[in-house]
Amino acid sequence: MEPGLSTPGHAIGLEKGVGEKRPEGFSSLAMMGLSPSGKKTGPPGLASPLIRETAEFQFPPPTGEGVGVLGPVPSSPLEAGEGLLPLLPQETSDGERPRALAPGSMMLGGIPALLNERVKTFIDLFQNKADRFFSKSLARSQAYEGMMKQIFREKNLPEELFYLALIESGYNPRAQSRAKALGIWQFMSKTAKRFGLKVDKWVDERRDPEKSTQAAAEYLKSLYEMFNCWYLATASYNAGEGKILQAMKKAKSQDFWEISNHRYLKRETKEYVPMFLAAMIIARDPQKYGFSNIEYHPPLRYEKVAVPPGTRLTLIARAAETEIENIRALNPSLQKDQTPPDGSPFEIRVPAGRKEVFEANFSRMKLFDPRTARKHQVSRGETLGQIAKKYRVDLQELCEGNQITAKTPIRPGMILLLPPK
Repeated sequence: MEPGLSTPGHAIGLEKGVGEKRPEGFSSLAMMGLSPSGKKTGPPGLASPLIRETAEFQFPPPTGEGVGVLGPVPSSPLEAGEGLLPLLPQETSDGERPRALAPGSMMLGGIPALLNERVKTFIDLFQNKADRFFSKSLARSQAYEGMMKQIFREKNLPEELFYLALIESGYNPRAQSRAKALGIWQFMSKTAKRFGLKVDKWVDERRDPEKSTQAAAEYLKSLYEMFNCWYLATASYNAGEGKILQAMKKAKSQDFWEISNHRYLKRETKEYVPMFLAAMIIARDPQKYGFSNIEYHPPLRYEKVAVPPGTRLTLIARAAETEIENIRALNPSLQKDQTPPDGSPFEIRVPAGRKEVFEANFSRMKLFDPRTARKHQVSRGETLGQIAKKYRVDLQELCEGNQITAKTPIRPGMILLLPPK
């Protein structure tokens, strides 16, 4: 599978607040419905009061072998995840320096794997109070793991950055915070656009697992080039590089753990790095930490095809001989059930093995191109039959060209496309 987007690097501003991913006061660690004391605030899976509830991500129905394009159908819809609440009742004040893992385990793909008391706290959290969240996240992870780790490798980044998405969203492409951070990588709109993602009323590429991972990789790469330290880089992904630079200056230190002993960083950011390390350590060896019998979703597999502007997903599904739910699931960046009406052909994903049948079927469909077609505005009382007769167009051709049927209701003011003269 080839990455769908290659975004260029962007210069990073150093002034106050530049590059902040989230507004003041927003916690990216708000997923499990737990209060800061670690107590549950509602039924399992219920979103935290800090976040806005969003439509649940529905996996497509199974194929003939009982497996959907995104993997086995879960027993219930996946809840929209959004990170984890700050959970420590108190900040650590002992100033303990991080303790390394056993010899031979010092580095995880370039990211130092430290096991201090802060990391141990979150390992314990994931094993106990947040075990349900962690199990669901592990199950979803394998749908995206191959694709995401490949993107990180191609950019010469540690593939273990893949586990950062676990604490950001639980690998839910439809995760949305109350502050409008969106997708697996929880980008705010401004940062998303800065790294080449399209965000408008038709398309929001923050929800695209592949393209948003490309953007996250570029952002993380630029942060590492700035700080030359993965702890500071990942902390910046949470708080914004401006906040980390300020904290470094005030603490007169370039050591994340030393800086986090002071009050210059928000509690969320202080907890973000040890939480990431805890997730990374567990996810690399889940059974060792008590996570067994995980029903992993199979790797996400698809093929890409190009369709004209304004193509309806129902038509794409019919041409690919699949269900529209599969097309929606593979193209979560689409805000509506059709591709953008303007611009160049739009790249759509269809289930693996469906590209040839799609192209064969789609080539036989007579669609009108909105860029060249004549247009008719429907008047009150008009019918499709009357319009077809008026322009001497076959009714079936008129319907197919507009991606509707003869029984589709038409309303006054509606624009119908007509074949060019």
